[in-house]
Order: sequence, then structure tokens, then C-alpha cells
Amino acid sequence: MKQVFKYASLLFVAGTLLVTSCKKKSDDATTPVTIDETPSGNTVCVGNNKTKITIDASTDATQNSYNGKSYSCTVATGATDTLYVDIKSKKDMDYIFIKRISNGGSPDLYTNKSDLKTVDGTLDVLGSSTEYSYKVPAGDFISTALKVKIPAMVMTSNSTDVYVIWFTKEATVGSGKGDFTNTGNRTVVGPIYVTLKNGSASGIFKSQTTLTIGDQASPEASYITSGGGVNTLKGSSLLDSTTMTADERAMSLNGTDFNMASIAADGQSLGNGSTPYFISVGIRSRLGFTKNASGTNVTKFAKITAPSDFSSLTASQIGSLATPTLDRIKIESSSYYVYLTQDGRKGVIKTGVISSTSPYTITVNVVVQAGN
Repeated sequence: MKQVFKYASLLFVAGTLLVTSCKKKSDDATTPVTIDETPSGNTVCVGNNKTKITIDASTDATQNSYNGKSYSCTVATGATDTLYVDIKSKKDMDYIFIKRISNGGSPDLYTNKSDLKTVDGTLDVLGSSTEYSYKVPAGDFISTALKVKIPAMVMTSNSTDVYVIWFTKEATVGSGKGDFTNTGNRTVVGPIYVTLKNGSASGIFKSQTTLTIGDQASPEASYITSGGGVNTLKGSSLLDSTTMTADERAMSLNGTDFNMASIAADGQSLGNGSTPYFISVGIRSRLGFTKNASGTNVTKFAKITAPSDFSSLTASQIGSLATPTLDRIKIESSSYYVYLTQDGRKGVIKTGVISSTSPYTITVNVVVQAGN
């Protein structure tokens, strides 16, 4: 599926995500609403306005393989889709975050929602919070899936609703449950993007996020995921060496796919931070970064000529572009770039006009078409 992510005023620095490990603590009981049985099998568009997402992260010990994955279904006008999520995870999950973007508008955060039960009616899935959407019940969800039905909204005519869903682990030192404005904060699985559309709707997702980041020496970072999402990671809880192993730090960074960073003009070192580059997270240490430098994945880049119609690029057209070979590339105004991540995901980036008030406050508008 194709997605478009539009972000403004991005400063160039470095990035990270967070993941951790495995068993759940017990939660307080409540009296949630009972829901019906989940459809069988792995079909995404089940029919009768039912969408089922099966996430098997039971072997994701040191990676987040569902970061940026996307799904799409058609829903009848005036109908309420039933959105089922079945998830297995090797890493411990504490919270579910959900936001809905309707027709490219401002995100509707899933907060203060009614409590649910798992589809078999045995476990409580607590809502009623402004900090997160739902609380994951106690249990080991490595071999047996956590199965929930998430209430979706009624579809209006010729509309597109995108549900962004991700799972987080609460910090073991200090606080931090995750963040609705940052899908990378404390995230262990996801984010996934579920697009529901009908009529003549295009299914294009345009983010409303505007980013402001610190200088290149700080932990804050601007990064792009293989799904096309751009985010900022900030706060000590995101890269806390007392709570993350070396593998977890590497996994955290590898999930970001690539950074936007201000480095030397020749791209060989940090230098005076005069020039914006797209860089692989796997070369951050070589360039001289000492923070967020544990990543190993290498994304490749190439500059391309302007597509005839960037906004209508298909996954097939993106896939047919020549394979890029550079692990970093200088960013220029009003240009186009193809990228290929280490796990084989390809996309096209369109840049706007670059502006700067100092070597460490270089900004640019970026639009990403993710082909897969």
C-alpha cells in the first residue's frame, strides 16, 4: 500500500526508539464491556465491515519488525468497522496507543475510552485514561495472542480513516508510558497503519505533525521510518543506559531506518554541522556521534529526477526505481530521493526549501511516499 507522510520544519540531528523485554505485572480488576469473537484465519479484510490485523512479534527479541507496516480495507459508507487486533510479542507490552486521522485532518487521540475485555472474555483491557488508549492485561503473550476488538468510527461518504496503533513498555526506572505525539517513545511493537476507506477516497495519509528539535549534540533526533513516518525522540527515558541492554539500544535505533543530520560538507564527519544529510543509523558512530550511536542497519540512498506525478506514485513504480547505493546523501532543496532500507523497504522522499538560522538549526519540509 502507498502512504504519504507530510512533515514541516524538520531540524537535522540523530535518532532512536526504545524496546525492552518479556513478562507482565498484574493489573487492578474492573468490569469491562464484553465483546464478540474474533474472526478466524489471517485475512485482513474479513468482509461485513470487519478488519483483522494479526501481529506475530513472538520472535522479535532484538527488532521491531512491525514498525511502519500498513494495511488497507474498504468499508461501506455509514458503517462502523470492527477492527480486531491479535498480537503476540516476545517483548513485554504495557500500553496500547491509538490515534485516528480522518481525511488527512488533525489526529483524534483514543483517550478516555470505555474498558474492554479480550475476545474470549477472560482478561480486562482497561481504558479511561488520557495518558494512553488501553492498558495491556497481565499475561504472557508470546505463544498465546492478546486478542482485542477496537471500536472504530462510522465511515462518512468518500472518506479515509487511518488508525495508527502501537504498543509500549513502561520505563522501569523513572516514568514514561509512551507518547501520543511520538510513536517511537517507549515503543516495542509498531506503529502499524490501518487504512479504512470508501467511495472515491484515495487512502492517502497526510500527517499533521510539525517537528522542532535541538542541536546535533543532544539526544533529540529527527528520523524517518520505512513506512514514511517522521518523528522526534526526546527525553532521557528514550535512551536510558540503566534500563536498556546494548542489543535493545541497537534495536531501538535500527527501527528508525535513517536520520536527518547536520554534518560536515563532505559527509565524512560531524565537522561544523553545516550541511544536511540523510544518513543510515548504522554509520552514526563512524561519523563521530556519541549519542544514539548503537545502530547497525544501513539504508541506501540515491537522488532521482522528479517523477511525472509524485502524489500519485504507485508501489509498483517505486519498486521499479534503480537500487540506491549510498549510505548517506546530501539534502538539497526541492529534490527527490529514493531510499532502500536494510529489510528491503523502498520509498521516495520529496524535499521543500531548506532554511537555516545557524549551523545547527537547518530545517526542511519533507514528504515521503512509502512503496511498501
